[in-house]
Amino acid sequence: MLAAQTQPSQSVTLIIDLDNLPEDHSQLAHKCALLKRNCMASLFVKFFDLQPQVDPKSDGTRAVIHYRPEETIYIHALHDRVTVIFSTVFQDPDDMLIGKLFMQEFVESRRRLDRAPQVLYSYRTPPAELRGMNAVVNDQVAYITFVLGPRHIAAGPVRQKTIDLIQMLRNYLHYHLKCSKAYIQMRMRAKTVEFLKVINRARVETTGTPVVTVAPTGEISPLYAAALAAKSGNIAEATESRIPRFS
Repeated sequence: MLAAQTQPSQSVTLIIDLDNLPEDHSQLAHKCALLKRNCMASLFVKFFDLQPQVDPKSDGTRAVIHYRPEETIYIHALHDRVTVIFSTVFQDPDDMLIGKLFMQEFVESRRRLDRAPQVLYSYRTPPAELRGMNAVVNDQVAYITFVLGPRHIAAGPVRQKTIDLIQMLRNYLHYHLKCSKAYIQMRMRAKTVEFLKVINRARVETTGTPVVTVAPTGEISPLYAAALAAKSGNIAEATESRIPRFS
């Protein structure tokens, strides 16, 4: 099922014989969709199993996973918790601002849900857990820290749910960033249309005979002459009167 040679710029390539699909082909599609999740899960399972064995006096065990060219996952198992830190890059300054507001909701959720894991968000500066690990420091990098306690990593459905949620954090974050920007742009366009309608309603429409304007020589203004001609129905004269003449 796994190709010996991957497609260009790809890490894994699957080969599926469409002429000999199993009867339960939906299950096959489900397994293929979980390939990336299960690859990432192996790391989390290893550290979740390791956490109860960590000596309280030791500094724990760490691992660094470079899962994208400029982004990294740091995982640190201690005797009482497992800390997972994501570094993510925001190419657009607007994404950094919206992302900060979005992650603040995770931080605030701890006040309402006492059983939820603690979430910390830092901008530019790496958290203390990454001291001495050559973490990237610049204006486009943000660090998201999840502190998972024993109840979040206990073997069973809870552990699987934790892995399901935490391994897709980056996709979840950037998806909602794009949705937020699309919503803001949609509201801005709607507001612009509303303001244009207000301006159009406020436009003053002149009625009756226009004001006579007289040139310094005492002659009637060409625009006024054109208006009079148009009012009388002489379109040719009105058009000719509006054409500027140069000597």
